[in-house]
Amino acid sequence: MLDIIRKKTSAWGVRVIFGIIIIVFAFFFGYNRMSQKYQGSGSKGVVAKVNGINITGPEFELAYENTYKMYENIIQGNKGSDLVEMIQKNARTTALNQLINQARIKSFGRNLDMEPTKGEIADAIRSSPVGMGEGGKFDEYLYKYKFLPYFSQKYNIDYEYLVKGDLIAKKVQDVFAGADKVIHARDFYDMKKTMWTFEVTEYDTEDAAAAKKGGKASKKKPMNVSGRVDLFGSDAGVEVYEKVFKLTSEKSSIAEPIQVGGKWYAVKLIGLEKPSGDKWEKEREDYTKSLASRNGQDFFQAWMASLAKKEKIKTYIE
Repeated sequence: MLDIIRKKTSAWGVRVIFGIIIIVFAFFFGYNRMSQKYQGSGSKGVVAKVNGINITGPEFELAYENTYKMYENIIQGNKGSDLVEMIQKNARTTALNQLINQARIKSFGRNLDMEPTKGEIADAIRSSPVGMGEGGKFDEYLYKYKFLPYFSQKYNIDYEYLVKGDLIAKKVQDVFAGADKVIHARDFYDMKKTMWTFEVTEYDTEDAAAAKKGGKASKKKPMNVSGRVDLFGSDAGVEVYEKVFKLTSEKSSIAEPIQVGGKWYAVKLIGLEKPSGDKWEKEREDYTKSLASRNGQDFFQAWMASLAKKEKIKTYIE
């Protein structure tokens, strides 16, 4: 994926991707490859606290290193651009946001007694690749006497505490599993795929619009609800759009002129194309999965935002 981004995106496109990644990291809670073994050790080496959970220096350095390297991979070939400066300014903030969101999840999971048992931790380790020996079987000696000392020395982080944090996050994720269920997917599909074609006549005054004199008519290109801003050139508000997109072939125009900004408009529906049943059947599976994913993300982000209003966060770095 990174190779494709490097080869096929322009400098402008890379900037867009960069912005998207920052937004995703601001809400993403699955960054579970870092934790720490100094819980309750006081503020020494702590870069932030979230509801009493410490985020330590080793955690932060690992998160920062991974974030910085990822950004470097994305902009490879553009190192002379101002994106390098953007990386330096944003990688620290992004890394800290990752860890703060992870701490929120841990706090939530612990409050609901979701901490994994020793057996669950052992099962997770045995099924992971870190201790696999020849033949793809778990090698206890390799894991205990080779991998664990190496990991601890390199990152100054206890790997098994890390796994425990992963499992807490997974249990919290399961709580939100029902949020991705989709009801009335066909209705959402029709709303997205239906294309309206309007004739919009612009007037300078309300009287001119009422008398239908001196107006400038234009045919708008076919649009769905998402393209509604193109109708008047600026946002008209929910009430106006509700009237416009309720027009049908039987009732193709709005009785009274619409005011948007300093202008007045008459709107007439001149074309309406709805998706066929055959097209829906062809795209049903992919669309439903996509909609379900968005629903789950939206629900989780709303929940994260509600947590942020009530939690106690203390940071010790800029």
